[in-house]
Amino acid sequence: MGVAGWGETAAMATVEPSISPGTIVLEVESEEHLKRVRPVVESCLRLLGLRPGWDSYGAESPRPDLVEAALQLLVRMLKQDVPAPTVVPTNRGGLQLEWHLPTRDLEVEVVAHDRFNVIFEDQATGESSDGQFTDIAPILDLVTKLVGT
Repeated sequence: MGVAGWGETAAMATVEPSISPGTIVLEVESEEHLKRVRPVVESCLRLLGLRPGWDSYGAESPRPDLVEAALQLLVRMLKQDVPAPTVVPTNRGGLQLEWHLPTRDLEVEVVAHDRFNVIFEDQATGESSDGQFTDIAPILDLVTKLVGT
């Protein structure tokens, strides 16, 4: 399961998921940006192959619209010098993006195409933040804090 095909131009990549109909268009800034994004995109798309009950407790399969929302957010987040996250499915059909660095943690759960549950913690400074966001600007600010720039 995963990507049936990639189409690339200087400013965008199109992805044809092999498991879900439709094309996902991702705007990338450069070849380097595409190289950083591509493995995470493929990881997310593989999760579309999970069947209902994948966790043996009745979890929903990842929803294609939430996978696409996660991908659009990831492309924006990975423009910065940000390591790739761990991507895990949630039991309600969403995806959670997780970064666990030595002193900082960021978790972003995609619950709708425009709604994200976010938890950030910096153990070194004691700063923490959590809440539900509908705008990605505050999430991008937390990504900047995550990498310490």
